[in-house]
Amino acid sequence: QQQQQQQEQSKIPSLYQPEIDRLPMEQKETMYKDLYGLDEQGFGGGDVGNRRGYTLENENDHLWMRNKLEDFEYHLDRIKKKEAYELACLHCPDEIHSPTFLRKFLRAELYDAKLAARRYVRFWDMSFELWGERGFKTKITQEDFSEEDMESLKSGGLRLLRGKDRAGRALVWNRTADFKFIHPKNMLRALWYQLMIASDDEEVQHKGWVVIAYARGYLSAGQGPGYFQRDLMNTVTKLGFHVLPVRAVALHHCFDRDVKFFNRTVVPLLFVWLGKKGLQKYQRHSGSHEDILFALMTYGIRPESIPMDTMGNTVFDEHLQWIEDLRAAGR
Repeated sequence: QQQQQQQEQSKIPSLYQPEIDRLPMEQKETMYKDLYGLDEQGFGGGDVGNRRGYTLENENDHLWMRNKLEDFEYHLDRIKKKEAYELACLHCPDEIHSPTFLRKFLRAELYDAKLAARRYVRFWDMSFELWGERGFKTKITQEDFSEEDMESLKSGGLRLLRGKDRAGRALVWNRTADFKFIHPKNMLRALWYQLMIASDDEEVQHKGWVVIAYARGYLSAGQGPGYFQRDLMNTVTKLGFHVLPVRAVALHHCFDRDVKFFNRTVVPLLFVWLGKKGLQKYQRHSGSHEDILFALMTYGIRPESIPMDTMGNTVFDEHLQWIEDLRAAGR
């Protein structure tokens, strides 16, 4: 039985390892720097094969920054279909053209102005889809939440963790067994709200965020309500990787030793959700809870950052207190 489990586990890397093997050495090095949180410039990782190498000296050069913002506006003007953005211009013209806000999108795409403009248009499309006219502003607050949205936020199934990893990158916890929602949009709004708060941190704007998808325990404890919500998880991936103004740099997937069911149902979907480029940010870990904690430590993620107790139960106190603190601060 142990040999069969090892064979099942070995199928996962074999699915995408050929793609990695074909990468040039420089891109492989960049990929591993992303996963381990290593970067000679101190910015964390960058997109594989798409590193632009900007520095803080560049950002402090007013002429360089002005040229980048002008490039951004040029590419934005060339995008024909941007109805939600045009509506946002009517509702909050000063906010959405703020250099501080636009710079988030440029940093998310490592100052590729064309990609940043596309991300910016997708941002307003998704904001309108999730929030309606409430979404035509740069800061969503808890006042914009419905009761169902608040339940999803408090569930902690998708949560911004309080600590950062060794490289100073934000950590997002994804445990679908804890999802609570009436409509999938409830979970998406909760994630949107938290990642937009993370995007206010300039260190996170530079270094990005890391997601820890903790799927361990599904086979023994049953599935959460979000487990088979393929459309929901597809949109979560799209929102996190391609829409919000903060760059996803690594995905750690954690699950049981017995992964036969996982291989047959989830792994094929990863190819659809992440694509070849996204899979280069992907790492999987299996075994006991202690095995997973040790594996995550090698990637700069501290055990105390993981919101679970020694019995494998989710811990909520810190998350709920953070939500209350944000409400008290008008967020």
